[in-house]
Amino acid sequence: MIAVDVGTPLDELDRDASLVEVVSQLRGMLTTGNTRRMLATLDDEDVLIVPPLGKDVETGDFEKADLALEIGARAAAEARPRLARLSMPHD
Repeated sequence: MIAVDVGTPLDELDRDASLVEVVSQLRGMLTTGNTRRMLATLDDEDVLIVPPLGKDVETGDFEKADLALEIGARAAAEARPRLARLSMPHD
């Protein structure tokens, strides 16, 4: 299996956080929990790629699609040696 984790890191909220920020954080916590459960099912034969999106590209940053694709392409290129072991022989 090839898995790609494009999750957004959780924010650090303070006591002055807005309702929108709190709701966004709760959504992020649910997503992060689901991601952790799914990643726990991976084994040594699977390949996990985690593009370093950081705060440059967050969930919903659709206007940053080109940047996300660039970051993802670099992460895939770096994973090439791990991906190569999954390849099938060519005739």
